[in-house]
Amino acid sequence: VRHIVGKDSEQEYLVCKIKGNYYSGGPVRHAKVQWTAHLTERTSSPAGFNLYHFGNNDTQKELIESGNSVLSKDGELAIALPISNSVLNGLNSIEISATVLDVDARPSTAVSRFSPDPVYRVGIARLPATLAQGEEFPVQIIAIDKNGQKLERGEIQLEIMRKRYFYIQKRNSDGGIYYSWTSGWTRSHNAKQSIKDGMATFDLILAEGGDYMLLATYGTGNEEAKAAMSFYVDYSYSSFEDYAGRDRMRSENEIFLMPDRDVAAVNDKIKIRYSLPRICEYALLTKESDGIINARVVKLDKAQGEFIETLTEAARPNVYIGLIAPATRGEFPLYVSDVDSNFPRAYYGYTNIKVQNSVDNISVAIAPEQTGELKAGPGDQQKISFVVTDRNGKPADVEMAVCVVDEAILSLTGYVTPSLNSLNDFLLPLSVFTGDLRTSLISQDLFRLISTRALTGGDGGAGAIASDLDSRKDFRPVAYWNAGLRTDANGRCEIEFKLPDSMTSYRIYAVALDRGTAFNSKDRQLKVSREFYLEPALPRFMTAGDKATLPVSVSNKGTQSGQAEVSVIEAANLAASPGKNSVNLEPFTNSVSKLTLEADNGAGEAKLVLSGSFNGLSDSISRTLPVNPAATIINRNLSGHFTGTQQIKPDMPKYLASMSQADIKGTVNGRLNISTTPWPRLAPALRYLMRYPYGCLEQVSSGIIPLAGMRNLVMEGRLPGYSLVDIDKFLEGGFNKLMKMQRASGGFSYWTSQYSESWWGTQYAVFAMTIAKKSGYAVDEDRLQAGVDFIRQCLFKNNNDDRFSDGILAMAVVNLAMNSKISAADMDTLKKRFEKAGKEAAPLMLWAEALNGQTPIAELQARLNKLEPAERDISYGWQYTPTRHNALLLLTCLTLKGNDKMADDLSGRLLNSLGNNGYWNSTADTGLALFALAEYFKSRNTEFANNVDFVLITADGKETLNSGQFGITREISKEVLLSPEGITIEGPGKILLSYSLEYSYPDETERTEAVNKGFSIEKKFENLSGSKDIRVGDIIKATVEFEDDFGKETWYGARLNHLAVEDPIPAGFIAINPDLKNDNIPSDADMANEEYYCDWEFGAYTFYADHRELRNDRLLAFKDRAWSGRFRLVYYLRAVCEGTFKMKPSQIGLMYNPEYYGMSVPQTITVLPAQ
Repeated sequence: VRHIVGKDSEQEYLVCKIKGNYYSGGPVRHAKVQWTAHLTERTSSPAGFNLYHFGNNDTQKELIESGNSVLSKDGELAIALPISNSVLNGLNSIEISATVLDVDARPSTAVSRFSPDPVYRVGIARLPATLAQGEEFPVQIIAIDKNGQKLERGEIQLEIMRKRYFYIQKRNSDGGIYYSWTSGWTRSHNAKQSIKDGMATFDLILAEGGDYMLLATYGTGNEEAKAAMSFYVDYSYSSFEDYAGRDRMRSENEIFLMPDRDVAAVNDKIKIRYSLPRICEYALLTKESDGIINARVVKLDKAQGEFIETLTEAARPNVYIGLIAPATRGEFPLYVSDVDSNFPRAYYGYTNIKVQNSVDNISVAIAPEQTGELKAGPGDQQKISFVVTDRNGKPADVEMAVCVVDEAILSLTGYVTPSLNSLNDFLLPLSVFTGDLRTSLISQDLFRLISTRALTGGDGGAGAIASDLDSRKDFRPVAYWNAGLRTDANGRCEIEFKLPDSMTSYRIYAVALDRGTAFNSKDRQLKVSREFYLEPALPRFMTAGDKATLPVSVSNKGTQSGQAEVSVIEAANLAASPGKNSVNLEPFTNSVSKLTLEADNGAGEAKLVLSGSFNGLSDSISRTLPVNPAATIINRNLSGHFTGTQQIKPDMPKYLASMSQADIKGTVNGRLNISTTPWPRLAPALRYLMRYPYGCLEQVSSGIIPLAGMRNLVMEGRLPGYSLVDIDKFLEGGFNKLMKMQRASGGFSYWTSQYSESWWGTQYAVFAMTIAKKSGYAVDEDRLQAGVDFIRQCLFKNNNDDRFSDGILAMAVVNLAMNSKISAADMDTLKKRFEKAGKEAAPLMLWAEALNGQTPIAELQARLNKLEPAERDISYGWQYTPTRHNALLLLTCLTLKGNDKMADDLSGRLLNSLGNNGYWNSTADTGLALFALAEYFKSRNTEFANNVDFVLITADGKETLNSGQFGITREISKEVLLSPEGITIEGPGKILLSYSLEYSYPDETERTEAVNKGFSIEKKFENLSGSKDIRVGDIIKATVEFEDDFGKETWYGARLNHLAVEDPIPAGFIAINPDLKNDNIPSDADMANEEYYCDWEFGAYTFYADHRELRNDRLLAFKDRAWSGRFRLVYYLRAVCEGTFKMKPSQIGLMYNPEYYGMSVPQTITVLPAQ
C-alpha cells in the first residue's frame, strides 16, 4: 500500500467471511447484510497467570468501517480490513458484527473477534480494587512467549497515561456545528526497567486522583508486544469533614500482598511478594482457612520483599495468607500544621489462594447410538437416550436436568448451556480478624492524624432467527423439559416427546450431578426439517385497516426441481390474495411467493391456512394472528339501583355513525350486571384492575388487595361472572410479579428493572400480601416477614424523615399492626412522628391502634367521631386523594365498629364518586375503595331477595330473566348499544335491583388534531438510510417528543410524578431491542450519543425512563419523577413487511392523575418492497 506518495509499504489485511444459514439447513441466498467493524479492547488469560492482566481493558470502541452488501448464491460474503499494529501486538481486537436479513427482513446477527497471538505477550499484575493519590504501590510486569514461559531478559517500557476531557466542535448529519465533551488518554510519565527474576518492577506514586492507564511494551518491530490496564485513583481529602464522609474501601495501613498465582494444588510452594508503606523489622505471618493453620514470626529487612509458603491438605479449599507488621515511632511533626503520620501502628494485609480439590468426573453422551447429525421431522414422536459414565467408564448413578429447546430462541440472548463449574469455587470466608487499637490509646489529637490545620485563618484547604415470527409469539419453543431424570443401573435413561411443528434446530442439553462431587453438562443439536415446506412471514399482529404484502418462503431440501403450487385454504377475519400461486424450485434452494393480506373485517383473531404441493410432496401450515382495533378503546360505565322500571341509555358519541363497520367491529361491546345485591356496582372497577395494562408495584398490589378481600365471596358464588379459579389465577400471576420486585432488603422496587426500594409502594405490596394471607390464599411467609421487617427497620432507624413525609405512609404502621410487629411504646413513638404528616395519617394511625388492641375501644371511637370525611374530589397524585382518604376512614370505622351512620355515609360517598369509566381516579384509589366497600357490604349481613324475575327490553327483543341467588351477567350487542331506545329493565314491584352496564367504543380513527389535556405529544419517523421512503429492511429512528402545560406560567416549572408514555408500533415494524442479540443498530445511528450523553439537544431534554418495556405492538416508558419541560424519547425500529399500516396515537399521561394526558394524531405508514 502507499500511505505516503512515492513510498510503498506492506500492510496486513484480515479477510472475514460472513455466511448465512437457516436453522433447518441450507444457505440464505442473496440476502441483504449489514456489517460493522470496530477496534475494541482485548483480554486473555494464559494458563498459570491469573494474577496478571493481558491485553487491554479500555472498553471504548473505535469504528473501523461499516457497509451494506448482499450475500452470494452460496450465502456468503467476504470483506477485507487492514490490521493495525495494536491488533498484532496484542493490545486490541477487531470486532466484526454482521446482521443478515432474510426475505421477511427479520434479522440474524453474529459477532466475532479477531485476536491474533503475538510472538510475545505482556502481563501487568492486577492492582488492588482501590488506590489513593499519593500512595506508593509496586507494579510488576512480565513477558511470556507463545509457550507460556516467562522471559528472563529484556526491557519493559511503561507509559503512564492520564484520561483528560476536552470540549470540542462536532458536525451533525445536517452540517450544523455543536459542542461536545470527549475524553482521551495523554502521556503523563515514561520509564524503563530490565527484567529481573522473570519480571520488571516499577514503584509508582500518583500525586493526583483520576483515571489512569498503564501501557507496557516489550520488544520492537514484528516482535513488539503490548498490554494496557486502566484503573482509578481516589482523590485524597484535606479536611476532617471530607475524610469522615468518605466511603473508604481500604485502610491506609494495608500491606500489598501479591502471590505468584491465585490457584494452587496441595504441596505447592507459593511465592508471595509484599510491599510495606514503612520499613518494619518483624512481621507475623499467618495461614488461615477454617481457623488458623499456623503462624510464625519472620524478619523483614526492607519495605519490599518476598517469602515462600508451602500449602498443606489443611489449606483446602482456600487459604488466607496474612502479614501483620508493627511499625515503631518515627519522627515527630515539627509544626502544628504537620500531619503526624509516623506514629506507632500495625500494617496488615491478606491474600486469598484457592487450593484445588480432587474432583471426580463423569461423562454424558446424548443419543450415542446415532453418530451422525441428529435429524427429525416436525411433529415427530421423538426418543432420545442418555448414557452417563464415571471416570473409569462404568455406569454412573446421576440425576439430570434435560431440556430440548429451539436454538433460535436461545440465540436471542446468546444462551450458553449451563455448567456446574462454579461448584468447584466453594471458598471459606476469612474468620479471623485483626485490628490495631494503639492509635486510640496513644494519640492525644486524632484530628492531627488525618488533617492539616491552617496556620492563619482560611478554610482548612478544601443469533439469531431466520424467521422469528412464531418464536416471538406462541410457537412452542421448548419441546421437552425435565429437571429430575435418573439413570438406571446401566447409567442410561430415555426421554420421549412430540416435536413442535417448527422447522428449526433444537439444542438438547443435559446437566448431570452424582451423589458425590462429580458433575458435567453436554449439548447436541437436533435438526428438524422436511424435504418440502412453506414458511409464511406473517407480521406479529395487524391493525384493522392494514394491508400487508408478505413473503411465503417455499423450501426444497431435496434433489428434485419443478413448479411448486401455493394455495390459500382459509383466511378468516381477513382477505388474502392471490388465492393460488406457483414458483419454480431448484434442488436445495428456496423461492418466495408473495401474499397480500388485508385486515378489512375489523378487530378480532385472524386465521390463515396455506397449502403447498411439489412433485408429490405437500405441506400445510396454519397460523393465527390478532387484529387490533384501529383506534384506542374507551371504556365507560353506568351503574345504580332502582325499584320498578329503569331505562339505561349509554352515551355513545355521534362520530360512530360515520365510521366504517370494519373500524367498529370488535370495539363496541357491553356487559350488563343485574342483582338484588349491591355487588354488580363493583364489578366494573374489579374488571378495570384485572385488565390494567401496566405492571408497577402499586398497580399489581392494587389488583391483589380487593381480589384477595373478595375471595371468600367468590367461593360462595356471590360475585356473578367470577370463579375461584379465575381469582386464584390472577392472584398467582400478581404474586409472581410482586416477588420479582422484592429486593434482598425485604423492600420492594417500583418496577422490576429497578434496584432501589419504593417506600410507599412497599406499603401497598405488604398490605396486599397480608390481606391475601387473611383470605386463605397461600402466601410465602418468609417473603412476607422480610417485607414487614424491612418496614420496621426503616421506621425506627436514624435520619428517616422521608418515611413520614405523607399521610399515606402511615400504612406502614397498619402493616406492622396487622402482622403483630408493634408494641404500645412503638405506637406512641410513631403517633408523634405521623402527627403532622397529612390527612390520611389520622385514620391510618387510628386503624393501626385498633388492630394493635392496646388502646381502649371507647377512646378510639371518640377520636374516630372527630374525623371528617374528605369533601373535595381533588387528587394530589399518589400523595393524597379524597377517595382513598374516605376508603381508609371506612376501613377504620369498620374495625372499630359502633358508628354505623358514619360507615353508611362513607360507603355512599364512595359509590357516588365512582367515575363513569367504572373506576375511581386511578388504580391506587380503586384497589382500596373496592376493598373498603367489599368489607362494608360483608359486615352488614343483609338478607337480599333471590330468584327474582324481571324483564329485559332491548332492540333485540323482550325476554324474562331470573336473578338467581346473587345475580346474572348478560352480554349486550353492538346493535343494542347503538340503538337510540337503549335498555329497559322492568323489575317486580318494590324489590330493589342493582345494575351496572360496562360498555366500550373506539376513539376517532380519522382524527386530524392532537388531544391536549395538559400535555402535547408528537411522533416522527426518520429513515437512517437518508431516504424519505421506507423500504423493507430499513432501520427507522422513532422520535416521540412531548411537553406539559403545568410549568409554563412559572420560571421554575412544575414537578411531575409518575409519567407514562405509550407509543404504538405499526404492524409492519419490529422494535430493535438492544438487550437481544438477534439484531444490531448500525454505528451511524449514534445511539449512545442520543440516548445517554446529550441531556439537552435541539430544543428538548432526553427522556431517561426509569422503566421501559418493548412489546409486540408498543413501547412503554415510565418516569417516576420529572420536572416540567419538553422531552424527547428515541428508539429504533426495523421495517419487516411491505404494505400500508395504521399508526395509532402516541399517548402521555400521569398515572395517578389520569385526567391529564395528551394524544398525537393517528397516521398511516407505507412500507415499500426492499430494493
